[in-house]
Amino acid sequence: MNSQLFPNPKALIPIFLPLLYLEVLRYQKTGKRKYLLYAGLLLGLMLWSHYGGAMPVFIGLFFYALLKSRENRENKSWLLLPLVGGLIFSPFVVNVFLHIEHGASLMGEGNWLSSLSPYATIRRVLPPVWGIALLILALWKGRKCEPRDFTFFMLGIMGVVNVLPSILFIFTGIEIFPSRFVIPLHYTYLLAYFCGIVGHS
Repeated sequence: MNSQLFPNPKALIPIFLPLLYLEVLRYQKTGKRKYLLYAGLLLGLMLWSHYGGAMPVFIGLFFYALLKSRENRENKSWLLLPLVGGLIFSPFVVNVFLHIEHGASLMGEGNWLSSLSPYATIRRVLPPVWGIALLILALWKGRKCEPRDFTFFMLGIMGVVNVLPSILFIFTGIEIFPSRFVIPLHYTYLLAYFCGIVGHS
């Protein structure tokens, strides 16, 4: 945030995202659905602040909620999270579809085709070397870390969301610029680093 010379909505994502993860952890510990409602509210605010930056989080939470709800009926409460987030963001979506011009694209951010190259994609998605070491520790000895499965599921989905635009561009020529998709990925890496540290201690 130090590089922002003026208020930038996407700079709110590093604030909302940890709070969202905290509410998810509270739900996992207590089973109280109100924490999923709080998390859904934070997800909706993230989407309002920058839907491109928050989209990997929404997709990850949506699929996680679907998987959890299919395990047993008690886990259907997870669906509240993406549902509440989607409802809060729905006025924006409706307004866009009511006023979008013919031929306009919601995904284009300019002719930055270099961001879709395989090298740029790998460089964008990979954590630093010390982060890779902590990720290995988290996978190896991170069983003490309670949100470990949730964290790595979210990282996996966010990684796919970041890589998919490059695959689509290479094989179909579709230009979806993922320069904002990576924002929540690196903040989610922090949770995995914590799992590595806790598991090794």
